[in-house]
Amino acid sequence: MISHINTPARRIAFAIVASALIHAAIFWLPDIHLPRFKVDLPPLIASIQHVEKSAEESSNQPTHDSPIAIDDNGTLPASAPLAAVTMKKMRASMDEQPFPKHLQLTFHAYQGINTRKVGDIHHQLDIDSGHYTLQAETQTRLPFGATQAKHIVQTSAGEFREHGFQPAFFKTEIHSTTRIKMLETRFDWINQALHLANGDKAALLADSQDMLSFMYQLSQIPFNGEFFPLPISNDEQLTTLQIEIGAIEELDTPMGKIKVRHLRQMHERQTTYFEIWLALEYRMLPVKFRRVNEVDETIDEFVIADIREGKK
Repeated sequence: MISHINTPARRIAFAIVASALIHAAIFWLPDIHLPRFKVDLPPLIASIQHVEKSAEESSNQPTHDSPIAIDDNGTLPASAPLAAVTMKKMRASMDEQPFPKHLQLTFHAYQGINTRKVGDIHHQLDIDSGHYTLQAETQTRLPFGATQAKHIVQTSAGEFREHGFQPAFFKTEIHSTTRIKMLETRFDWINQALHLANGDKAALLADSQDMLSFMYQLSQIPFNGEFFPLPISNDEQLTTLQIEIGAIEELDTPMGKIKVRHLRQMHERQTTYFEIWLALEYRMLPVKFRRVNEVDETIDEFVIADIREGKK
């Protein structure tokens, strides 16, 4: 097993998909009911408007069928009413339509090649005065038989600047019936140093992201060419991954059909990798994430079920 992840790129790729879907590690536990967002929101369709980058229409190339070798609880303020209006699909520039400041995304989580639904994942993003907080939390409804309950909360926080998200720290809390395990990575942009959760220190590269913020930073990146680099940290190291720009597709979701851009981690053959789909009509927000094994079988994935936007 160790021989299969003996390079930095493989280790970081493994850690990213494991962390992004770390919820899968608890999918075999008993029924867990996590605290809901403090604002009890009625079902609605978010008023998030379509932003189209010019490269998205011009680079509508198909994705490749085979791998490419290279290898705690955030809340919406009670004073922020939610827009209960029909989704508007329209062309707009980033200047005309700023990135939403308060978002709640709910995903259905699935496991295995038969895509069995095992739970829900909640993301909450709040941006205020140039700073952001992004939190991911998991609810599971699982088969009878497991003996220890736990849940996991991941938090990314930092600055939101002209070019997007700049993390200051990334924290993971693993809650069990007996203890809470906490891991934290700190981004020191002044001294260009990354302080990892395992105690190591690494040089901090420009545009570095953590394992949660990168999903949303993708909305801030112009898609030119066939791939682009993105430095992503885990609790052990920082590695620059190459992200393949795939085709524009139509994705079936519990919200209906959504027009998406398909991205994929470039990887060596017979290694685990991830794919992510961004919604062109929902400000390039992540609406699907999939982890794939060495023989191109789905390990687990989550798919968007609800998007809500808060407005002050």
